Amino acid sequence: MKFIVLLLLCAALLHAEEEVRKNEVKPVPGKPGEYEWLCTARGDVYREVKVKKVTASQITFSHATGVATLPLIEMPLLVQEAHGFNAREAAAELPEVKDKRIKALEEKEKSKVEMAALEARQKAEHAAINRIEKERLWLRIEVRGVLKDGAWCDSWPIVMVPVPGRFDLDRKPVMTQGITQTEPDRIFVAGLTDYAVKSVRAEWIYPVDAKKQIFAISADRAYTERKKLKAEEPAEE
Repeated sequence: MKFIVLLLLCAALLHAEEEVRKNEVKPVPGKPGEYEWLCTARGDVYREVKVKKVTASQITFSHATGVATLPLIEMPLLVQEAHGFNAREAAAELPEVKDKRIKALEEKEKSKVEMAALEARQKAEHAAINRIEKERLWLRIEVRGVLKDGAWCDSWPIVMVPVPGRFDLDRKPVMTQGITQTEPDRIFVAGLTDYAVKSVRAEWIYPVDAKKQIFAISADRAYTERKKLKAEEPAEE
């Protein structure tokens, strides 16, 4: 009895395989554009097919595992006839389809190049800002005048100075922060706009152009101000 059942199962499997052949299709009764399965000229099998869009040379359809767009010429004859396939019209459309594909590939490559350039710029900016971070100065500043983009200040470098009469276990002077410079430097600090005139603070300041005594309140702002100064420089002849 088991042997007979096995034979029947094998026969059923062989029959199922025979049902799906190249260039054959099984339409869903009463539902134009829908197929239980179809097999292309290449032997690719799609199940639960629903046609979405048809041009002179291509057909787009959903199936059990996704969506596909294929040349109509690879479809079974029944599908070609159902959707008005015309070999001449298809041949005329193919160059246009090819051009669209080439254009899409070119746009994709262009996007890759632009993205790589953007990533390179961002990486360079990040490195530049990190370098500026290392150049920062610890200053005592007294605001003298506030403008819309920053403030003029008097500044004194804050340095480590010995505490009078105090020593550690090795008899070395105990150090603390202090000011040794008597006369202030006049500097401009870009981005320092929320301080009142005559307010005094200790701040980390980031150099923009130390020779011109221009600084910024943050490394990001210093980077931006450096780019502005470079853009304003006269072009070399």
